[in-house]
Amino acid sequence: MSSFVGVDVAKNTFDIATHLPNGKHKTKAKLANDPKGFKEFEAWLQKQVEPSALIVMEATSVYHLELAEFVYNKGYRVCVVNPATTHAYAGSELRRIKTDKSDAKLIADFAREKSEKLQLWAPEPLKYRQLKALVRRLDDLQEMEQMERNRLDVSDEKVKASINSVLHHIEKEIAETHKAILRKYDDPRKLVAAAGLNPKLHDSGLLKGRTTISKIGSVRVRAGLYMPGLVALQHNEAIKAMKDRLKANGKAPKQIICAAMRKLLHFVYGVLKSGQPYDPKLALAR
Repeated sequence: MSSFVGVDVAKNTFDIATHLPNGKHKTKAKLANDPKGFKEFEAWLQKQVEPSALIVMEATSVYHLELAEFVYNKGYRVCVVNPATTHAYAGSELRRIKTDKSDAKLIADFAREKSEKLQLWAPEPLKYRQLKALVRRLDDLQEMEQMERNRLDVSDEKVKASINSVLHHIEKEIAETHKAILRKYDDPRKLVAAAGLNPKLHDSGLLKGRTTISKIGSVRVRAGLYMPGLVALQHNEAIKAMKDRLKANGKAPKQIICAAMRKLLHFVYGVLKSGQPYDPKLALAR
């Protein structure tokens, strides 16, 4: 029985492939990307591969997550890779991918050849997934808010009143979503950890003795804080003072930016938890 499975995931379906003893592939196409399709996949795996088989799939927006968690919970080893990695592998093999089925075959071959270098995947803790879902919802609401504001430049007062009514509702939902994000954390340090911005000291390997951020958390939150962090380093007095201290202590620019992002999260947490406006004097005193 085979030890490697390639999975090509789309929004509504996924294709699978594994190796046969004769060097060819065993494939199955267009399984539904839902619990029914997952059960069909499980039955196929039981017939075709070893219980410890490595199942490799590409990260495809959020469409791969439920499937990855399903096979992980069934005891299989799972690896989720960046599509750019498998595309580079295809290029090195001089292969041209024309169908989804051949994608699954390619990923199976990639899994077999690169298995020793691949990092196993495990589901993120529930609180991180909940945070990501709330952050995604917040992004959607803010995009909807901007779209409605762009429509305010109309002359018809009834239309304008309708837009303002929708804006009022969206603003209320944004405020509630902010509260929901903060309610999950009773300490700003937990929020920092959920964003993957907490410092991590390396005690082995090439990075031994160096401190980096953990990156175990929401990529979206970190990405959303990066530009505000850069701006705060130039214009927020408390963060500017922190920057000077860290620079004097020999911290690298990337470390200082991450510290600014952490500080911003503390400020956001304090404002939303207290319901009070941001106080620059209070921030400087800390």
